[in-house]
Formats: sequence, C-alpha cells, structure tokens
Amino acid sequence: MLSRVAERIYWIGRYLERTENTARLINVYANLLFDLPKGVLLGWELLPNIMGGRNSYNEGYQKVNERNVIRFLISDKNFTGSILNSARSARENARTTREILPNEAWELINELYLYVNESTTTINARNRRNHFLIGLIRRCQHISGMLAGTMSRDAVYDFMIMGRSLERADMTTRILDTGAILAIEPDDEYYSTFKNILWLNVLGSLGAEQMFRKLVRERIDQKNVLNFLLQNRIYPRSVSHCLEVFENSLYPLPGAEESQRCISLTKHHLKTADIESLKGYQLHEFLDKLQMNFNEIHNEVASTWFSLDAQTQQQENKA
Repeated sequence: MLSRVAERIYWIGRYLERTENTARLINVYANLLFDLPKGVLLGWELLPNIMGGRNSYNEGYQKVNERNVIRFLISDKNFTGSILNSARSARENARTTREILPNEAWELINELYLYVNESTTTINARNRRNHFLIGLIRRCQHISGMLAGTMSRDAVYDFMIMGRSLERADMTTRILDTGAILAIEPDDEYYSTFKNILWLNVLGSLGAEQMFRKLVRERIDQKNVLNFLLQNRIYPRSVSHCLEVFENSLYPLPGAEESQRCISLTKHHLKTADIESLKGYQLHEFLDKLQMNFNEIHNEVASTWFSLDAQTQQQENKA
C-alpha cells in the first residue's frame, strides 16, 4: 500500500471521529447551560479554546456569543476543525480511496457530508440544532459499524483504526476539559449539586452513563468519572482503551518501533497519574499534556509511514 493511500485511510478514521465528537462536545456544553445554578457564569469562549481554534475564531468574529461559536464549530469554512470541514475532508479522502473501501462506505460518507452541508442554515434554532447533532452522531456511528462489519483486517483497516483511536482519545480529553474548567468553583454545598450534574452530562455526551453505572457502581462525581474515562481499559471511549487499540493496530506494521515507544510512554504517564489529586487547573494542565502526547504519537506515525521519504523507501523496497 502506498504511503499516500495509508495516510488518506488514517485521516478518514480521524475526520469521521472528529465530526462525531465535535457534535458530542457541543451537546454537552449546550445541555450544561440549562443545568447551571445561579451565580455560575458560563461563557461560550470556552469551546473555541478547547478545540484549539481561538486564533481562527478571533480572525473571523468580533463577538463571542452562542450564535457565532456554534457557527464557528459547525459550519465555518475557514476553521479546519469545524464539523463541515471535517465531514468534507472525510469525504474527499474516501473519494480518492474508493477502490479499497467497501462500496457502501463512500455512499454513507458522501451522504454524511451532504447532511451537514444542507443543515447549516438551521443550526441557529436550538431545537433544530439538537436534532441535527443527534442525527449527525447516529450517522457517524452507522458508518463506523458498517466499516467494522465489512472491512478485512489488513493494513488498510489498521491505519483507519489508528486514526479513529487517536482522534477519539484526543476528543475524549477535550470533552473532559469542559468539566475540568467548569468545575473550578469553591468546594461548598452550593456548588456540589452542580458539579455532579456537570459530570453526569460529560458521561451522557460520550454515551457512557449506562456503562459507568454497570462497571463502576459508585456515585457520579469528578473522581469516579475521570478514572472511568481516562483509565478504564474496557470502555471503548476511555483514553486507556483507545491507546490499547491504537497499539494493537501497530503490531502488524513494519517500522513501528518508535510509534510503539511513544504509545508506551503515554500509557505509562496515564496509568501512573494520581487522578484523584488533580484539582482545577491541575486537571486542565494534565489533559493538555495528554493532548501534546497524542500530537507526538501522530507526528511519529506521519514521519514513519506518510512522509515523502517513507513513500520513496516503500517504492524502492517494492522495486
């Protein structure tokens, strides 16, 4: 498989996961607005910051408000992390690799992009926006299920799973970051109920509430939710599980030693972290560090398999 094909397959996995989880992030944030007690101020500027797009936002918008932030995250054509651009990029990568994907994959990914593109005019109304986001998440899950059920377990599938797993781990930390920042309030009785609702919303946004109650069987609070979504090894959206899946996808691939080393260091950092002691900005900084580790893993994967040097070497080996 040519390196450029491997790269496109990898990015299909990432862009599909980014599309779904950006919708989840918007959902958890919007739901929190209705649960806040009086005195807790929640600004919309948090979302562009969490998505790493504050500079892009400032270039395109003068005010920070709900309407602008929602437009920025869903339909902005200049922000590479918007849902519209993520869906478009997934579609373009799928279009150029149609010959090695199941036929239905291209059809569903194309339909996903058309659904997003046609719905951008209705996102300002909250009820329509919620309906759109739920529909978007279900379409992404439909595609993931179809790919899991129809693709051969070969290098093509491995690269797609690597992209999906790394993006899922990254986006899980960003969704957790909403809880980390909003939980920076005094530890008194007034805020305790709000914090529990906050972490319940975080679980709900990841579809994790039922599995949390089944596997953890403890109260929903910051400590237990963080342990579950960061260190649980069997829940598919926990960071630890995503890293395990990524690492397993590396084993059949040649030249994976450095990528495996990066994964092992990140797993060790996560496993040995004292999650319960992380408070306020310490938790925010810990999640930021994890995201930087994910970037290092991506850079190692890209330099090993996607660079021009890797492609040249692969062609020479084939010759």
